[in-house]
Amino acid sequence: MRAAGAVLLDMSPDAALPQKISERLERNGDRICDLHVWRVGPGHVSAIVTLVSDRPELPSVYKSKLADLPHFRT
Repeated sequence: MRAAGAVLLDMSPDAALPQKISERLERNGDRICDLHVWRVGPGHVSAIVTLVSDRPELPSVYKSKLADLPHFRT
């Protein structure tokens, strides 16, 4: 039940992961206004990030900033 509950409640296996994402993306005036991180399978994590920016980059630029996070596929 604990494992099923964690999946149903969108719990991230790494409690520090949202902070790591914020540290990488919130630069040069970019700010996260919504962030959801959850486990999508054994060893796989997914996220939805909404950024506010005066000078937005292409999505690929933001994805590359997260590419080396463990268990995170971009």
